[in-house]
Amino acid sequence: MEFILHNGKIIRESEFNPGHFWWSNALQIKPELWFAHGEIPHFQEQMEKLDEMLSALQWPNPPVLKDRQELLRLIKRLINKNKAFMGGWVSCRFVFPGDTLHWVISVKPYPDRLFPLDPNGKTGVISPFAKPSGSPLNAYAFFSEPLWMAERVRSPQTLGIFLNDRGLTTEADYANLFFIRGDVLTTPAPDTGAVIDLMRDYVLRAAAGKGFRIRESAVSPEELTGAEEIFAVSEGSGFRWLMGIGGKRYMKTATELIWRQVNISCFSLKNIP
Repeated sequence: MEFILHNGKIIRESEFNPGHFWWSNALQIKPELWFAHGEIPHFQEQMEKLDEMLSALQWPNPPVLKDRQELLRLIKRLINKNKAFMGGWVSCRFVFPGDTLHWVISVKPYPDRLFPLDPNGKTGVISPFAKPSGSPLNAYAFFSEPLWMAERVRSPQTLGIFLNDRGLTTEADYANLFFIRGDVLTTPAPDTGAVIDLMRDYVLRAAAGKGFRIRESAVSPEELTGAEEIFAVSEGSGFRWLMGIGGKRYMKTATELIWRQVNISCFSLKNIP
Protein backbone atom coordinates (compact mmCIF):
# COMPACT_ATOMS: atom_id res chain seq x y z
CA MET A 1 0.00 0.00 0.00
CA GLU A 2 1.58 3.26 -1.12
CA PHE A 3 -1.20 5.83 -0.69
CA ILE A 4 -3.74 6.58 2.04
CA LEU A 5 -6.60 9.04 2.39
CA HIS A 6 -6.15 11.36 5.38
CA ASN A 7 -8.79 13.94 6.27
CA GLY A 8 -9.85 14.26 2.64
CA LYS A 9 -6.42 14.26 0.97
CA ILE A 10 -4.62 11.39 -0.74
CA ILE A 11 -1.04 11.26 0.51
CA ARG A 12 1.77 8.75 0.55
CA GLU A 13 1.70 6.50 3.57
CA SER A 14 5.26 7.58 4.40
CA GLU A 15 4.00 11.18 4.77
CA PHE A 16 1.35 10.32 7.34
CA ASN A 17 1.90 12.05 10.66
CA PRO A 18 -1.03 11.09 12.90
CA GLY A 19 -0.41 13.67 15.62
CA HIS A 20 -1.18 13.44 19.28
CA PHE A 21 -4.92 12.84 18.75
CA TRP A 22 -4.18 9.36 17.38
CA TRP A 23 -2.76 8.16 20.68
CA SER A 24 -5.18 10.02 22.94
CA ASN A 25 -8.07 8.45 24.80
CA ALA A 26 -10.31 8.69 21.75
CA LEU A 27 -13.19 6.66 20.37
CA GLN A 28 -12.13 4.82 17.21
CA ILE A 29 -14.61 3.30 14.79
CA LYS A 30 -13.04 1.07 12.13
CA PRO A 31 -15.36 -0.26 9.43
CA GLU A 32 -13.92 -2.41 6.64
CA LEU A 33 -15.58 -2.52 3.23
CA TRP A 34 -15.01 -5.18 0.60
CA PHE A 35 -14.43 -4.07 -2.99
CA ALA A 36 -13.87 -5.84 -6.28
CA HIS A 37 -12.82 -4.25 -9.58
CA GLY A 38 -13.14 -0.83 -7.98
CA GLU A 39 -16.78 -1.27 -6.95
CA ILE A 40 -17.75 -1.09 -3.27
CA PRO A 41 -21.10 -2.94 -3.14
CA HIS A 42 -22.06 -2.06 0.43
CA PHE A 43 -20.73 1.47 0.70
CA GLN A 44 -24.13 3.11 1.22
CA GLU A 45 -25.22 0.44 3.71
CA GLN A 46 -22.01 0.81 5.67
CA MET A 47 -22.47 4.58 5.83
CA GLU A 48 -26.04 4.12 7.05
CA LYS A 49 -24.80 1.71 9.73
CA LEU A 50 -22.21 4.29 10.75
CA ASP A 51 -24.97 6.91 11.00
CA GLU A 52 -26.96 4.53 13.19
CA MET A 53 -23.94 3.89 15.41
CA LEU A 54 -23.24 7.58 15.91
CA SER A 55 -26.90 8.15 16.73
CA ALA A 56 -26.75 5.38 19.36
CA LEU A 57 -23.72 7.14 20.85
CA GLN A 58 -25.60 10.48 20.70
CA TRP A 59 -22.75 11.83 18.58
CA PRO A 60 -23.29 14.47 15.84
CA ASN A 61 -22.75 13.22 12.31
CA PRO A 62 -19.58 14.86 10.85
CA PRO A 63 -19.90 16.64 7.46
CA VAL A 64 -17.51 14.21 5.75
CA LEU A 65 -19.92 11.34 6.45
CA LYS A 66 -22.86 13.30 5.08
CA ASP A 67 -21.28 13.99 1.68
CA ARG A 68 -21.22 10.32 0.71
CA GLN A 69 -20.77 10.80 -3.02
CA GLU A 70 -17.59 12.81 -2.50
CA LEU A 71 -16.27 10.28 0.00
CA LEU A 72 -17.02 7.44 -2.40
CA ARG A 73 -15.26 9.30 -5.22
CA LEU A 74 -12.15 9.77 -3.08
CA ILE A 75 -12.10 6.12 -1.99
CA LYS A 76 -12.38 4.85 -5.57
CA ARG A 77 -9.54 7.18 -6.55
CA LEU A 78 -7.50 5.78 -3.66
CA ILE A 79 -8.12 2.22 -4.86
CA ASN A 80 -6.89 3.16 -8.33
CA LYS A 81 -3.84 5.00 -6.96
CA ASN A 82 -2.85 1.84 -5.09
CA LYS A 83 -3.40 -0.26 -8.25
CA ALA A 84 -5.73 -2.62 -6.42
CA PHE A 85 -7.36 -3.80 -9.61
CA MET A 86 -8.83 -7.13 -8.43
CA GLY A 87 -10.33 -7.01 -4.94
CA GLY A 88 -9.60 -6.14 -1.35
CA TRP A 89 -10.73 -4.08 1.59
CA VAL A 90 -11.13 -0.39 2.23
CA SER A 91 -10.04 0.00 5.86
CA CYS A 92 -11.46 3.07 7.55
CA ARG A 93 -10.50 4.57 10.87
CA PHE A 94 -12.61 7.39 12.25
CA VAL A 95 -11.10 8.87 15.42
CA PHE A 96 -13.18 11.05 17.72
CA PRO A 97 -11.01 12.91 20.24
CA GLY A 98 -13.55 15.21 21.83
CA ASP A 99 -15.93 16.91 19.43
CA THR A 100 -13.67 16.70 16.35
CA LEU A 101 -13.11 13.96 13.78
CA HIS A 102 -9.87 12.74 12.25
CA TRP A 103 -10.00 10.01 9.67
CA VAL A 104 -7.70 7.79 7.68
CA ILE A 105 -8.65 5.33 4.96
CA SER A 106 -6.29 2.74 3.50
CA VAL A 107 -6.53 -0.12 1.00
CA LYS A 108 -5.65 -3.77 1.57
CA PRO A 109 -5.43 -5.46 -1.85
CA TYR A 110 -6.53 -9.07 -2.34
CA PRO A 111 -5.46 -11.12 -5.38
CA ASP A 112 -8.97 -12.23 -6.32
CA ARG A 113 -12.36 -10.68 -7.04
CA LEU A 114 -14.25 -13.30 -5.01
CA PHE A 115 -15.33 -12.44 -1.49
CA PRO A 116 -12.89 -14.78 0.27
CA LEU A 117 -13.30 -18.12 1.98
CA ASP A 118 -10.36 -19.35 4.06
CA PRO A 119 -9.74 -22.83 2.59
CA ASN A 120 -7.55 -24.06 5.44
CA GLY A 121 -9.92 -23.56 8.33
CA LYS A 122 -9.34 -22.62 11.94
CA THR A 123 -9.55 -24.45 15.21
CA GLY A 124 -12.21 -22.87 17.37
CA VAL A 125 -11.84 -22.21 21.08
CA ILE A 126 -14.32 -20.91 23.64
CA SER A 127 -13.02 -17.59 24.94
CA PRO A 128 -13.03 -17.01 28.71
CA PHE A 129 -13.92 -13.35 28.11
CA ALA A 130 -17.70 -13.10 28.51
CA LYS A 131 -19.66 -10.44 26.68
CA PRO A 132 -22.40 -8.49 28.52
CA SER A 133 -25.77 -9.20 26.93
CA GLY A 134 -27.79 -6.17 27.98
CA SER A 135 -26.02 -3.25 26.32
CA PRO A 136 -27.71 -1.39 23.43
CA LEU A 137 -24.23 -1.12 21.85
CA ASN A 138 -23.75 -4.89 21.52
CA ALA A 139 -24.56 -4.90 17.82
CA TYR A 140 -21.58 -2.65 16.97
CA ALA A 141 -18.09 -3.98 16.45
CA PHE A 142 -16.27 -1.28 18.44
CA PHE A 143 -18.09 -2.40 21.60
CA SER A 144 -16.76 -5.99 21.35
CA GLU A 145 -13.34 -5.19 19.91
CA PRO A 146 -11.45 -5.10 23.26
CA LEU A 147 -12.65 -8.66 23.97
CA TRP A 148 -11.74 -9.84 20.47
CA MET A 149 -8.28 -8.33 20.69
CA ALA A 150 -7.69 -9.84 24.13
CA GLU A 151 -8.65 -13.28 22.80
CA ARG A 152 -6.31 -12.93 19.82
CA VAL A 153 -3.46 -12.13 22.19
CA ARG A 154 -4.39 -15.05 24.46
CA SER A 155 -4.75 -17.59 21.65
CA PRO A 156 -3.46 -16.18 18.33
CA GLN A 157 -3.64 -19.40 16.28
CA THR A 158 -7.31 -20.16 16.96
CA LEU A 159 -10.67 -18.58 16.23
CA GLY A 160 -12.25 -17.30 19.42
CA ILE A 161 -15.91 -18.09 20.06
CA PHE A 162 -17.54 -15.80 22.58
CA LEU A 163 -20.27 -16.38 25.15
CA ASN A 164 -22.40 -13.81 26.90
CA ASP A 165 -22.90 -13.38 30.63
CA ARG A 166 -25.65 -16.04 30.49
CA GLY A 167 -23.34 -18.63 28.95
CA LEU A 168 -24.87 -18.44 25.46
CA THR A 169 -22.91 -18.18 22.22
CA THR A 170 -22.78 -14.72 20.66
CA GLU A 171 -20.14 -14.49 17.91
CA ALA A 172 -16.64 -15.26 16.72
CA ASP A 173 -13.95 -12.63 16.88
CA TYR A 174 -14.75 -9.85 14.39
CA ALA A 175 -17.55 -11.92 12.85
CA ASN A 176 -21.02 -13.40 13.08
CA LEU A 177 -21.20 -17.12 13.78
CA PHE A 178 -23.27 -19.73 11.91
CA PHE A 179 -23.97 -23.39 12.70
CA ILE A 180 -25.32 -26.01 10.30
CA ARG A 181 -27.05 -29.27 11.17
CA GLY A 182 -28.98 -31.03 8.46
CA ASP A 183 -30.97 -28.44 6.53
CA VAL A 184 -31.02 -25.91 9.39
CA LEU A 185 -28.68 -22.92 9.61
CA THR A 186 -28.58 -21.36 13.08
CA THR A 187 -27.08 -18.06 14.16
CA PRO A 188 -27.18 -16.44 17.63
CA ALA A 189 -30.20 -14.17 18.01
CA PRO A 190 -29.61 -10.42 18.45
CA ASP A 191 -30.95 -10.53 22.02
CA THR A 192 -27.99 -12.70 23.06
CA GLY A 193 -25.83 -9.60 22.61
CA ALA A 194 -24.35 -10.78 19.32
CA VAL A 195 -22.54 -8.35 17.06
CA ILE A 196 -24.53 -7.70 13.87
CA ASP A 197 -22.18 -7.45 10.91
CA LEU A 198 -23.57 -6.16 7.63
CA MET A 199 -22.97 -9.58 6.03
CA ARG A 200 -25.23 -11.40 8.50
CA ASP A 201 -28.48 -10.83 6.61
CA TYR A 202 -26.83 -11.58 3.28
CA VAL A 203 -25.64 -14.94 4.58
CA LEU A 204 -29.10 -15.77 5.96
CA ARG A 205 -30.78 -14.87 2.66
CA ALA A 206 -28.21 -16.83 0.64
CA ALA A 207 -28.69 -19.90 2.85
CA ALA A 208 -32.48 -19.63 2.58
CA GLY A 209 -32.10 -19.41 -1.19
CA LYS A 210 -30.24 -22.73 -1.16
CA GLY A 211 -32.99 -24.44 0.80
CA PHE A 212 -31.78 -24.08 4.39
CA ARG A 213 -34.25 -23.34 7.16
CA ILE A 214 -33.11 -20.33 9.18
CA ARG A 215 -33.04 -20.33 12.97
CA GLU A 216 -32.07 -17.27 15.01
CA SER A 217 -31.79 -18.55 18.53
CA ALA A 218 -29.92 -18.75 21.81
CA VAL A 219 -27.20 -21.38 21.36
CA SER A 220 -25.40 -23.09 24.22
CA PRO A 221 -21.75 -24.16 23.88
CA GLU A 222 -22.90 -27.78 24.20
CA GLU A 223 -24.89 -27.44 20.99
CA LEU A 224 -21.67 -26.79 19.08
CA THR A 225 -20.75 -30.46 19.40
CA GLY A 226 -23.97 -31.36 17.57
CA ALA A 227 -23.24 -29.10 14.61
CA GLU A 228 -22.03 -30.57 11.33
CA GLU A 229 -20.45 -27.32 10.11
CA ILE A 230 -19.54 -24.00 11.73
CA PHE A 231 -18.34 -20.87 9.99
CA ALA A 232 -17.88 -17.17 10.78
CA VAL A 233 -18.47 -14.25 8.40
CA SER A 234 -17.87 -10.52 8.40
CA GLU A 235 -17.27 -8.04 5.63
CA GLY A 236 -13.81 -7.39 7.05
CA SER A 237 -12.65 -11.02 7.18
CA GLY A 238 -14.71 -12.95 4.63
CA PHE A 239 -15.80 -16.52 5.38
CA ARG A 240 -13.79 -18.42 7.99
CA TRP A 241 -14.54 -22.13 8.31
CA LEU A 242 -14.04 -23.92 11.63
CA MET A 243 -12.41 -27.29 11.08
CA GLY A 244 -12.84 -28.30 14.71
CA ILE A 245 -13.34 -27.49 18.38
CA GLY A 246 -11.49 -29.73 20.82
CA GLY A 247 -11.86 -33.28 19.51
CA LYS A 248 -14.85 -32.49 17.29
CA ARG A 249 -14.26 -32.04 13.55
CA TYR A 250 -16.51 -30.25 11.06
CA MET A 251 -17.14 -30.45 7.32
CA LYS A 252 -17.33 -27.46 4.97
CA THR A 253 -19.58 -28.70 2.14
CA ALA A 254 -22.56 -26.49 3.03
CA THR A 255 -20.22 -23.64 4.00
CA GLU A 256 -18.79 -23.61 0.47
CA LEU A 257 -22.29 -23.81 -1.02
CA ILE A 258 -23.44 -20.75 0.95
CA TRP A 259 -20.19 -18.91 0.21
CA ARG A 260 -20.76 -19.37 -3.53
CA GLN A 261 -24.34 -18.18 -3.23
CA VAL A 262 -23.24 -15.07 -1.31
CA ASN A 263 -20.80 -14.21 -4.12
CA ILE A 264 -23.58 -14.66 -6.67
CA SER A 265 -26.44 -12.92 -4.90
CA CYS A 266 -24.54 -10.35 -2.84
CA PHE A 267 -21.69 -9.41 -5.19
CA SER A 268 -23.20 -10.37 -8.58
CA LEU A 269 -20.41 -12.79 -9.49
CA LYS A 270 -21.53 -15.67 -11.70
CA ASN A 271 -18.44 -17.64 -12.74
CA ILE A 272 -17.28 -19.17 -9.47
CA PRO A 273 -15.08 -22.28 -9.48
